[in-house]
Amino acid sequence: ARREGFGGATSAALHANIATILYQAGDPAGAALYCEESLKRQPDHPRCLYIHAVSALSSGRWAEDGGKQAIASLSTAIKLHTDKGKEGSPEEAATAYFALGSALMRAKGASEGRAAFEAALKLAPHSLQFAL
Repeated sequence: ARREGFGGATSAALHANIATILYQAGDPAGAALYCEESLKRQPDHPRCLYIHAVSALSSGRWAEDGGKQAIASLSTAIKLHTDKGKEGSPEEAATAYFALGSALMRAKGASEGRAAFEAALKLAPHSLQFAL
């Protein structure tokens, strides 16, 4: 069997790392492209699901489908981060909940995002990001 370079999972992680750097550098479009490549190799990569969704939210692409894809990606990322059988991250889950709250608020109104914001605060009660 032919192996892909470093292996599919490692390749997905490399693409995810580049996507993270691009997103943090203020290039959500570039980050989204690298996330798409990562997700082809590992469809359940929680960080790429998150970055892809928030890149769409920040660029306005979320409106193309009323935010449905971003909401679904964030929901999946949260599930993966909170799955006790995997390497979950409560901090990253809280960040994804916050983004989900923002997406739901945009798509459906303030009351729809409230539960996600409350979940973010529950996971990270001392985080200033969620208190502002």
